[in-house]
Amino acid sequence: MAADVLSDVLKTVRLTGAAFFSVEAGEPWVAEQPVREMVLPKILPGAEHLISYHVVTE
Repeated sequence: MAADVLSDVLKTVRLTGAAFFSVEAGEPWVAEQPVREMVLPKILPGAEHLISYHVVTE
């Protein structure tokens, strides 16, 4: 059976919170978010990490 790396990682990682920003972008194609130090204490006090990512659908 092939190794399923994603399943192995998800079994060991504990996610304790999430925040989502919905962005409908248009020209000039800019999206900004507040800096980590401003956002993190408000959405998950005591957390040490914030992972930012982008999803492009078209």
